[in-house]
Amino acid sequence: AIDDAILKGGSATTIKVLPVDFMMNEDGGVNKSIQYDDTGTIGVRASDANGELYAFVEIPIRKTATAVTVYGSDTSNVVNVYEADINASGLADKTPGGGCVVGDSCDITDVAADATNYLVIKVTVTATADIVYGAAVTITDS
Repeated sequence: AIDDAILKGGSATTIKVLPVDFMMNEDGGVNKSIQYDDTGTIGVRASDANGELYAFVEIPIRKTATAVTVYGSDTSNVVNVYEADINASGLADKTPGGGCVVGDSCDITDVAADATNYLVIKVTVTATADIVYGAAVTITDS
């Protein structure tokens, strides 16, 4: 029960990333947003086909993130995973050399939790019809 509370509804091995955890970047102009699409296939979508959707995920202390799976309607959308810190600018790419796509488990370079780091998940959409349902981060004990 304590693990579930700490992991925000996940488990000892998975962190759930909800649709609300994704946001659109500034590509495609100002005042762009994500939208929850509840017509047919439900999830979040970018309001511009030139944007990317980002999710920011805290890694629980004493845990290591080992893989990320993004679920969505377009399995050709590219997924990148980065490590970032709350006290510095910049992204360290943790995506394997071959890259990842929606629907496949992305075996990232392991990221152990520390006092300031977190994961950044980027989904590059190619159409406003591309829907992201959510994601899962696989974690292990450090």
